[in-house]
Amino acid sequence: MPYIAVADDEKDLREIIEIQLSKHGYEIKTFESGKDLLKSFSEKIPDLVLLDIMMDNMNGYETLSEIRRKYSSVSVIFLTAKTQTMDKVLGLDLGADDYMTKPFQKEEILARIKAVLRRKKDSQVLKSSKNQIYRYQKLVFNSEERNLSIGGEGIEITKTEFLILKLLSSVPKKVFTRDEILESVWSDTIVNERTIDVHIKRLRKKLGEYEDIIKTHSGFGYSILAEE
Repeated sequence: MPYIAVADDEKDLREIIEIQLSKHGYEIKTFESGKDLLKSFSEKIPDLVLLDIMMDNMNGYETLSEIRRKYSSVSVIFLTAKTQTMDKVLGLDLGADDYMTKPFQKEEILARIKAVLRRKKDSQVLKSSKNQIYRYQKLVFNSEERNLSIGGEGIEITKTEFLILKLLSSVPKKVFTRDEILESVWSDTIVNERTIDVHIKRLRKKLGEYEDIIKTHSGFGYSILAEE
């Protein structure tokens, strides 16, 4: 599931958000300042940041500017008590993906998080759309036509197997972490990491002599060999 970082100087609000999002399977870490948030990026870069504007030392605008300068792919939703239109415009102009005014209901924040992450995922799919056909010797996988064949003979695969193969072949040689695979294939469902291994095993079996094109990276995830 996606990793979400929360930066807000209101301790009670941080705790409420952490409890609610954890219940829905998100990985959560909270910080009381923008500086603490940015320091954490050296350990793990979040998929999405919930960012308060009115914080001491380094406010939300300054934090967002730094995020956009170094980590352009991170999605950001502003959380603020500021209701003026110009405040919202400034935040969006700086690169915020969405803007929420305090107080808010848990249903709203969950819906907005899902919407932002969905747009991010769709954007990533579009960027990788050029890699619609993957070839390895006699194996051909056309993700646009949802077709897998070996030596011209069609191979039947399930929807889950298709999604896994589509992700891996979108960037050959890239090691996709288990979290990335879970988010891409089972974005709205909480499943055990063991589920990935089971589906990979079944997919490899269907690939027959080409089963070794899917590589296991112990402790990290999976990749697929470069085309040849």
